[in-house]
Order: sequence, then structure tokens, then C-alpha cells
Amino acid sequence: MPPEIWSSKRRWLFLAIDQLFAILVIAPLVIGFWRGTWSLLDIYITPEDPWRSHWITIGVGNCGLFLLAVFQDPLQRLHTNSKWKVVKMVMPRVYVYVGSLLSVCQWRGLWGGLDVFSGMTSSSYLHYGIAGQVFLWLFRSSKNIAGSPTQICVDTADDLYVCTSRFKVKRENRELYAWDQFFSSVVVWNALVLVWRGLWGLMDKHLLPEDELQSAWASVGIGTLGVLVNLPLQIVANLLYTRTRSFMLRVLLEEGLAILVSFATIQTWRGVWVIYDLQFLPDSYTLSCWLTHSIGMLLLMIGLCGSSNIGKGCSTSGDTEPFYGCLLDIEYFQYFFPKAAGRKMVREERNNNANQNGMSNKKNDILLEDRVSSECEKEPQTERIVA
Repeated sequence: MPPEIWSSKRRWLFLAIDQLFAILVIAPLVIGFWRGTWSLLDIYITPEDPWRSHWITIGVGNCGLFLLAVFQDPLQRLHTNSKWKVVKMVMPRVYVYVGSLLSVCQWRGLWGGLDVFSGMTSSSYLHYGIAGQVFLWLFRSSKNIAGSPTQICVDTADDLYVCTSRFKVKRENRELYAWDQFFSSVVVWNALVLVWRGLWGLMDKHLLPEDELQSAWASVGIGTLGVLVNLPLQIVANLLYTRTRSFMLRVLLEEGLAILVSFATIQTWRGVWVIYDLQFLPDSYTLSCWLTHSIGMLLLMIGLCGSSNIGKGCSTSGDTEPFYGCLLDIEYFQYFFPKAAGRKMVREERNNNANQNGMSNKKNDILLEDRVSSECEKEPQTERIVA
């Protein structure tokens, strides 16, 4: 965004509200769903043979997410072209729930499989974690490490079924398109698991290991502080990103911020997860897992952000449009109340212009954003601006 975007007090206010909402509401629900689902898979999927159990879930998760990525266009057409309101209402919910289950399966399979194969040791966590991070650096994909509370996905967004890919191959080239989606939904996301497992495991070993509950609360504190620090830090990074024309500097800005955001995210997840295990019905573990699974998903769906549970798509550092570079995707109240937040749906206008002109001119995009910003402050009479 151009510098003028941050001159509106309402934008600052809504940005802060969205971030607090993500920390206090969205993150505990997302983590609760993942914790409940993960643990239920431990309980019900061949518990007598952990190795087999992890192979089953990694196969189901990777294959399922790959298919969702490959068939994203047919799914979108089915939803858009359906004349039945029931389909339009039910299909997104089914997609969100199935996609969430597949994401947990993918992560649990590799994570648990490595625990069985290489052991739960500091060297295993460190070596595999470094390998995953180096891979992500090579492909400029560190942005994908972050999740809730530094990311909110809205179920009513137009891109619900969209799975972005690393190399952006067009669907017309079927073979390369399939390989691109495989690389993005399977290879990249399994590398993310290595990074998460590495940092999480090292915290288990070295952050107050003698007191598990105290260690968990320490992680929550570190994670929350990290997220709050990143709130103004992303603004500074965005201003630098917008003003520079150097591709390498933009990559470094997004990759560097991604590391800080990811550290805070993983700390938050670890802390909340362990607190659930130790404090929420510890004597009725199975019931506890069912409750966090069901309540987490139910409330997220009611809040129209159940897709925050799904791990899909592949974002690339340095390729972000200037006025979105380095910004965390935490728009919730800004999304549902764009006029009150002092912003319009500029992305729709930009896409319309790109379709008409055959390309998106970055300078015109920034001018459009400036105009929208000023018009919002004057309480415009029209709902949309036609460029």
C-alpha cells in the first residue's frame, strides 16, 4: 500500500482489532480443532501400530490436498453455476471441513513418522528443521510457514477454492499444471512441517522442560509478544517494500518478516496446544479431543472463517503486489465492514482493470488505492468506484 493508506486512523484501529480478534478468538479455535483432530487420529487410526497409522494419514492427507488443488476450477464452477441454494450453502462447509481434515492428516503423517523414524531428539529436530527452512529459502516460500493468529481466511471470499501454486503454470498445460500443484501442495507443505516440528521440538527440549505447564505459558507469552511486535513492524516493512524497486530487497523483506512471524506463530500454537492437553478435561482425554475438534470447527464456521484451518496454496516472497507486500493477511472486520474500516474492495477493481487491459499497471493500482482512500474519508455515495 502507498504511505497514504496508513494516514487513516480507522485503518489503524481496524488493523489492531483484527489482530486482537485473531489472537484471542480465532487462534484458540483453530489450534483447538487441530489438537482435537490430531489426537483423535492417534486414538482411532491403528493405535497399536504408530508407523502404519502415520503412513495412512500422510497418504490420505497429501493425496486429498493434491486433488483439491488440481480440481479447484471444477469445484469453483460447480459452486458458481449451481442453481440450488442448498448447494451454495452446503458445499463451502463440506469443502472447509474435508480440507481441514486432510491438512491435519498431512501434517500428522510426516511429523509423527519422523518421530518414529528418527526419534524425538534435539538433533533430529534441528537437522530436519534446518533442511526444511533451507528448502523454503531456495524457493522463496517462507511466507507459507505462518498461520493463525497471523492469518485469517474468510469462507465467503471469492478465492475459497483457489490453491495458488509456486510456478503459476496455466491449466491449459495439464502435465506441468499437475506437477506444479503437486510441488506446491505436497512438497512445499511437507517442508513446512519440518520447520514447525523442528522449532516445536526444540522448545519441548529446552524451554523450561522440567515444568510442562510453565513451558506452555512461556510459549504463549513469547508468541503473543511476537505477534504484537509484528503488528507495527509489518507497516514499516510494507513502506520499505512499496518504495523499493529492488526485487532482491523485496524478497529479503518478506522472507525476513516471515521468519519473525513464523517464530511467533509456532510458539503460540505450542503453548495453547499443551495447555489444552494439561488443563482441558485432562482426566477425560478422548472427550476433551472431541470437544475441541467439534467446538473449534463449529464456531469457526459460524464466524465464516473455517477455512483458516486449511493449509493450501503457495505464496512466493517478492512477487506480492507493492501495496500488499509484507502485510499479514488478518483482515476479518476489515473484510466484512470495508466502508467502516475506511477502505473499499480495491482488489476487485484492480482485477477488473487487469481483465480489461490485459495487464495490471502497478502505478495505476497505487493511484486507485489513493483515490479509494480519500473517497472513503468523504463517505462516498456510490458503492464502488469504476476506474
